[in-house]
Amino acid sequence: MDDFWVASGHLFCDCDPAGRLLPTPDLWRAFLARPELVPPEEACDAELALHTSLLADPLRAVPPAQVAALADADARENWQVFLGFRDRVQAQPSLEAAWLALFRGDVRGSRRCSCRC
Repeated sequence: MDDFWVASGHLFCDCDPAGRLLPTPDLWRAFLARPELVPPEEACDAELALHTSLLADPLRAVPPAQVAALADADARENWQVFLGFRDRVQAQPSLEAAWLALFRGDVRGSRRCSCRC
Protein backbone atom coordinates (compact mmCIF):
# COMPACT_ATOMS: atom_id res chain seq x y z
CA MET A 1 0.00 0.00 0.00
CA ASP A 2 1.27 3.48 -0.85
CA ASP A 3 1.80 5.88 2.04
CA PHE A 4 -0.48 8.52 0.56
CA TRP A 5 -1.38 10.23 3.84
CA VAL A 6 1.66 10.06 6.10
CA ALA A 7 0.47 12.90 8.35
CA SER A 8 -2.57 10.84 9.37
CA GLY A 9 -0.40 8.82 11.73
CA HIS A 10 -1.42 5.44 10.29
CA LEU A 11 2.24 4.44 10.18
CA PHE A 12 2.19 4.49 13.99
CA CYS A 13 -0.71 2.02 14.17
CA ASP A 14 -0.85 -1.74 14.31
CA CYS A 15 -3.48 -3.77 12.46
CA ASP A 16 -5.74 -6.46 13.83
CA PRO A 17 -6.32 -9.67 11.82
CA ALA A 18 -9.21 -7.99 9.96
CA GLY A 19 -6.99 -5.09 8.90
CA ARG A 20 -8.49 -2.52 11.28
CA LEU A 21 -6.10 0.06 12.70
CA LEU A 22 -5.08 -0.15 16.34
CA PRO A 23 -3.60 2.88 18.12
CA THR A 24 -0.17 2.39 19.69
CA PRO A 25 1.82 4.40 22.21
CA ASP A 26 3.82 5.78 19.29
CA LEU A 27 0.64 7.19 17.74
CA TRP A 28 -0.05 9.08 20.97
CA ARG A 29 3.59 10.25 21.10
CA ALA A 30 3.06 11.72 17.63
CA PHE A 31 0.04 13.62 18.97
CA LEU A 32 2.13 14.80 21.94
CA ALA A 33 4.76 16.16 19.52
CA ARG A 34 2.19 18.42 17.83
CA PRO A 35 2.54 22.15 18.53
CA GLU A 36 -0.86 22.19 20.23
CA LEU A 37 0.44 19.91 22.98
CA VAL A 38 4.12 20.81 23.28
CA PRO A 39 4.30 23.12 26.29
CA PRO A 40 5.38 26.67 25.44
CA GLU A 41 8.46 28.23 26.98
CA GLU A 42 6.38 29.92 29.69
CA ALA A 43 4.64 26.68 30.75
CA CYS A 44 4.59 25.87 34.45
CA ASP A 45 6.62 23.02 35.88
CA ALA A 46 3.46 20.94 36.33
CA GLU A 47 2.67 21.12 32.61
CA LEU A 48 6.24 20.28 31.64
CA ALA A 49 6.15 17.28 33.99
CA LEU A 50 2.80 16.12 32.58
CA HIS A 51 4.04 16.30 29.01
CA THR A 52 7.33 14.55 29.83
CA SER A 53 5.56 11.76 31.71
CA LEU A 54 3.11 11.20 28.85
CA LEU A 55 5.93 11.00 26.32
CA ALA A 56 7.42 8.22 28.45
CA ASP A 57 4.07 6.44 28.96
CA PRO A 58 1.39 7.87 26.63
CA LEU A 59 -1.34 5.56 27.94
CA ARG A 60 -0.84 6.22 31.64
CA ALA A 61 -3.81 7.35 33.67
CA VAL A 62 -3.71 11.06 34.49
CA PRO A 63 -5.61 11.99 37.64
CA PRO A 64 -7.88 15.04 37.25
CA ALA A 65 -5.95 16.70 40.09
CA GLN A 66 -2.78 16.62 37.98
CA VAL A 67 -4.49 18.54 35.18
CA ALA A 68 -6.15 20.88 37.68
CA ALA A 69 -2.69 21.76 39.03
CA LEU A 70 -1.69 23.41 35.73
CA ALA A 71 -1.30 27.18 36.13
CA ASP A 72 -2.78 28.16 32.75
CA ALA A 73 -6.53 27.73 32.17
CA ASP A 74 -6.07 27.21 28.42
CA ALA A 75 -3.48 24.51 29.08
CA ARG A 76 -5.86 22.77 31.50
CA GLU A 77 -8.60 22.76 28.86
CA ASN A 78 -6.23 21.51 26.12
CA TRP A 79 -5.04 18.63 28.28
CA GLN A 80 -8.58 17.71 29.36
CA VAL A 81 -9.67 17.57 25.72
CA PHE A 82 -6.64 15.58 24.59
CA LEU A 83 -6.84 13.09 27.46
CA GLY A 84 -10.58 12.65 26.97
CA PHE A 85 -10.04 12.03 23.27
CA ARG A 86 -7.20 9.57 23.93
CA ASP A 87 -9.28 7.67 26.48
CA ARG A 88 -12.35 7.50 24.20
CA VAL A 89 -10.25 6.19 21.30
CA GLN A 90 -8.49 3.63 23.50
CA ALA A 91 -11.85 2.38 24.84
CA GLN A 92 -12.84 1.21 21.34
CA PRO A 93 -11.63 -1.98 19.61
CA SER A 94 -10.09 -0.05 16.67
CA LEU A 95 -9.58 3.45 15.28
CA GLU A 96 -12.41 2.88 12.83
CA ALA A 97 -14.75 2.02 15.72
CA ALA A 98 -13.56 5.08 17.63
CA TRP A 99 -14.30 7.42 14.71
CA LEU A 100 -17.75 5.90 14.29
CA ALA A 101 -18.45 6.34 18.00
CA LEU A 102 -17.24 9.95 17.90
CA PHE A 103 -19.34 10.92 14.92
CA ARG A 104 -22.47 9.03 15.90
CA GLY A 105 -22.52 10.90 19.19
CA ASP A 106 -21.31 14.19 20.55
CA VAL A 107 -17.58 14.65 19.95
CA ARG A 108 -17.07 15.57 23.61
CA GLY A 109 -18.99 12.49 24.71
CA SER A 110 -21.72 14.27 26.64
CA ARG A 111 -24.75 13.56 24.41
CA ARG A 112 -25.94 12.26 21.06
CA CYS A 113 -26.59 14.61 18.16
CA SER A 114 -30.04 16.17 17.86
CA CYS A 115 -30.88 14.22 14.69
CA ARG A 116 -30.84 10.92 16.65
CA CYS A 117 -28.68 9.24 14.01
